[in-house]
Amino acid sequence: MFWAVEDNEDILAQSFDLPRWSANLDLDRELPVAKPELFRSELADYDLFADFLEAQCTNFRQVFLVLGNHEFYGISRANGLKLAAQLENEPRFNKRLRILNRTRIELAENITLLGCYSCRFLAHSAASEEAVCNVLYVQMESLSEEVWDVVIAGTSLPQSLLALALSRSCKKVLHVDRNAYYGGQDTGLSLQDARQWTRSVNAGGSAVFSDAAITVLGGGTAGPVSLLEPSRAYTLSLNPQIVYAQSRFLPALVSSHIHSQLEFQAVGSWWICRDGKLQKIPSTREDVFDDDSLSVRDKRSLMKFLRYVLQDDDAQNEASAEAPPSTSLADALETRFRVPAALQAPIVALALSPQLAATTDFNYATTRIRRHMRSAGYFGPGLGAVLAKYGGNAEISQVACRAQAVGGGVYLLGTGLKAVHAPSTMPQDSVEAAASLTRVELSDGTEIKARWVVGGVDDLPPEVDRPLQDHQASPTVTTYHTIDIVSSPLQHLFPPTAENGHVPVVAIVLVLEDAAVDTAPIYLQVHSEDSGECPSGQTVIYASVQSDQPNGVERLKLAVSKLLHLEHDPAAEKPQSIWNMSYTSHQPAIFHDTHLAASNSPPSNIVSLQTRPHDQAVQDETLDEIKGVWTAILGDEAASQPFLRFEQREQDPDPDE
Repeated sequence: MFWAVEDNEDILAQSFDLPRWSANLDLDRELPVAKPELFRSELADYDLFADFLEAQCTNFRQVFLVLGNHEFYGISRANGLKLAAQLENEPRFNKRLRILNRTRIELAENITLLGCYSCRFLAHSAASEEAVCNVLYVQMESLSEEVWDVVIAGTSLPQSLLALALSRSCKKVLHVDRNAYYGGQDTGLSLQDARQWTRSVNAGGSAVFSDAAITVLGGGTAGPVSLLEPSRAYTLSLNPQIVYAQSRFLPALVSSHIHSQLEFQAVGSWWICRDGKLQKIPSTREDVFDDDSLSVRDKRSLMKFLRYVLQDDDAQNEASAEAPPSTSLADALETRFRVPAALQAPIVALALSPQLAATTDFNYATTRIRRHMRSAGYFGPGLGAVLAKYGGNAEISQVACRAQAVGGGVYLLGTGLKAVHAPSTMPQDSVEAAASLTRVELSDGTEIKARWVVGGVDDLPPEVDRPLQDHQASPTVTTYHTIDIVSSPLQHLFPPTAENGHVPVVAIVLVLEDAAVDTAPIYLQVHSEDSGECPSGQTVIYASVQSDQPNGVERLKLAVSKLLHLEHDPAAEKPQSIWNMSYTSHQPAIFHDTHLAASNSPPSNIVSLQTRPHDQAVQDETLDEIKGVWTAILGDEAASQPFLRFEQREQDPDPDE
């Protein structure tokens, strides 16, 4: 599981090749050194050291570099820390390098990594000379000695942000994940991880996902299969979602200060693919006015609708009160705004609705279109939404996990919950609380005690001593998904957002099928080579459709094929899909309003987070649920603490100053 190497310099002098004896690699140094003046800092030899680390990040799942005295020889500590931060953010490492500097990381198989320089505290002896290494190994029996305020199972986006919020609220948090990687239902998968995930899903390892399959297209040395790069060159998102500027989610990332560890990239144009043609969807009133394909009458109708969408909330509420209840988007567009049926599909696309205009609620659609319109131009001309580089939600989850570790939390990958035994009653005072702890058995047999246990449906044991909250009452819908790696950069889908503007990395394409077929819309979320999710010269297409029919995957594959065979450049070689993964998800149609997120008095100290509805954009309701659980756990303390709003931490003082 873990391999510690204690002499980096000898390795650098000999070879970059280290045998892969385990999934993870620790690089630290033997201490003390008799003549440090003879050594040169690895950080000072930045280029050589970076080449060495790149080789290890290609070979190992995670590489841990502990900053000890050797790393700072020949340079100041301040400069060394800057170089270390630069190393950790090197794109070529694909986020697999972890720098440990006065921090701790819990790993599976009874190992804790402490990134610290400890020789000053130990008397010199034969025993202490071995123990003086920068990384100390602590047996997991110590976990049993603690009483954890909260045990959180799963590292999906909600759990990761909840763990971060609680760790900064002075709560003792143990964060576990049965998988060996971050992200849970939001994870980003390498090709090898995707194969393992597919096997797990098909073996019944998930209540959310099913029917996973991978197809490597083509064959032979000259076929498409040869175009695939090494497994770790890809980060394929299970839940690709954009983040709108005018959402509550993005400010939460900023106020929690994890935004500084993320690289946000532009989301570009909305497109509609129909009748063998690709047409850009006008996303603002200016776009509508400048669109020569629209008649004057159509422009007038669309402008009337957009003015309604963008008016003040009070005025819109008055106008909405005049409309019949449960009006569909199609009925309202036709009767109130005189928008022809041919223009309704682009409006559905701006709302990112998973349903046709005829089955999409009018108020639901206008709320989402207002978010889109008000976000447009927020970050610059034509730019109103972003995506976190290296997998979107997967990267946000991982950064949040790292931040909660800095805040004092402990996390364990590759360790899940085997059993949870809840107290029969909730404690009313401190005396009852001592006897009312929840007993939790980890997957490795370790038993721990906790006041609260929180997890998703795939992360909590299937049976516990008392039933979980019944928040899955809303109807479950089936969504089909495919992920395609395409042998072309598809640059025509990513025009600059404006003259001299940003070049986007995401394009949203609505694919219309046969007009005679009354089916839900198909969305293609196309991510470019600059997204960090695929090698240069390739593209990733995430396709999805909500359907109760069994032919969903076939429809998605046909939609992707239509996009790839458009006559955008007859002289160019036709792009092709060289790798495909398909899977099905089962999620509620909407967030459940009566969940714990709306209550401060839960019936149990075991909280099962609801499964989020499928969406092309991150939903603000995710924050509502997290805050509800956070408030319930903190109790009266929550009134005096802001949620996910932290003070900027001061940098560690330089001991040499």
